Amino acid sequence: MICNTFDQYGTVSKIFHWVLFLLITGMLIFGFLLKDVPKTYQVYTSNIHKVMGVITLVLMLARLLWLRFNNNPSTFLHVPKWQRWLEHGIHISLYVTIIAMPLVGWMGSSSANKAPHLGGMILKLPIPQDRQLVKVLFEIHNYLAFVIIGLISLHLSAALYHYYILKDELMMRMMPKQNKRLFL
Repeated sequence: MICNTFDQYGTVSKIFHWVLFLLITGMLIFGFLLKDVPKTYQVYTSNIHKVMGVITLVLMLARLLWLRFNNNPSTFLHVPKWQRWLEHGIHISLYVTIIAMPLVGWMGSSSANKAPHLGGMILKLPIPQDRQLVKVLFEIHNYLAFVIIGLISLHLSAALYHYYILKDELMMRMMPKQNKRLFL
């Protein structure tokens, strides 16, 4: 099943979800460790981080495009309305921050004249060089990392609450195998 159904996520949605999860988790860890990389390697590791950020941005935009033309499975009827609103708000917040973070980092790198590059192709945005702008953009970029960590924590907590406390199949809809409990 490639597309989503009324009660299940399809293969494409699952691939987007898990690939983005792995990329974002890796990028957050990698980003926090960049300052600990020896100076001789920082140019390379920093560029890898930037390129992976651009890839994350492109994949997130592709995911939104997929969502635009593909219905989401319905929320379970037993879930109170306030929880559905909260779920919707957290998802929107995740999407916005996951788009904003790499975009802001890309803008900061372009303004610092250190845009990401793939071989000879420089991925520079038309942003003026401005030290103060660079400082502000990277402060926002760093702040967004903590916002994303908080939102992912809420998202994961809700999934685990449904799985372990409510014992419903909400979380299983995004797992690779359907209708099988993964954990105790």
